[in-house]
Amino acid sequence: MKPIDAEPESNRRTVPNWVGDIAVAVRENGYCMSQSHPKTLEAETVRTLCSHPTRRSVLDVLRTTDQVTPRELARCIVTSDRGLERDGSGLAARRTITVALVHNHLLRLDAHDVVEYRGPEAAVTPGGNFDDLVSVLDRP
Repeated sequence: MKPIDAEPESNRRTVPNWVGDIAVAVRENGYCMSQSHPKTLEAETVRTLCSHPTRRSVLDVLRTTDQVTPRELARCIVTSDRGLERDGSGLAARRTITVALVHNHLLRLDAHDVVEYRGPEAAVTPGGNFDDLVSVLDRP
């Protein structure tokens, strides 16, 4: 059996560079966890971030605690909505909200440095723009 390097170049298989391809896709699509965060939030970004009740609930919970996991956040959100607890859909609602937090809301808030979020099991903490966004919510 010949070593791979001994084969003529025309017969060699090209091995895709998955890591390189993923790095390019991350860089092009802006999903890099270490990307630099904007220093200030634009008005349209503030409106978008504050437009969803789940994101507003995340901000409310983080006003009262320094860190919380996505599961704890979901529990707090379900508990604050008494209708979900009374009708018995609390457990299913917690699962649904946890998935939405992990795959949507926390990523959006992290992308604008409103929260620091590093994964489903990691604690969520206020980010550099947290106070700016909360102050907008406090306006009459």
